[in-house]
Amino acid sequence: MNEMEMKIEPSFLEEDNAIVFSFNFMVFADKIGEAVVYTYSEHNHPHPLTYNSRECYDLMPVLNNQKGKMAVIHDVTILEENKEQGLKKILYFLKIIGISKVYFAETLSNVAIVS
Repeated sequence: MNEMEMKIEPSFLEEDNAIVFSFNFMVFADKIGEAVVYTYSEHNHPHPLTYNSRECYDLMPVLNNQKGKMAVIHDVTILEENKEQGLKKILYFLKIIGISKVYFAETLSNVAIVS
């Protein structure tokens, strides 16, 4: 299997008080997928969350009783054979930057897949 490369472009949305990360996945020079992730402080999240526990990854269970940083994964489009590796890379990056909880805007089974 060829090594997947992940490029990350951060931006800031002042109206939502969110840092937005755009992920692009490449193998050699071929783009194989992309994703958009919004990160928030749990104190300042602008919209009430209605996600259920199956759609949440608790990256830092030690912070369960504290409000920390959260992420919502939007707009995931990735080749089927690279989906698992791409999502692992996103979750690893989010843990490194201190995100404690990750939600999916769509259920994981509905994440867009390119055939």
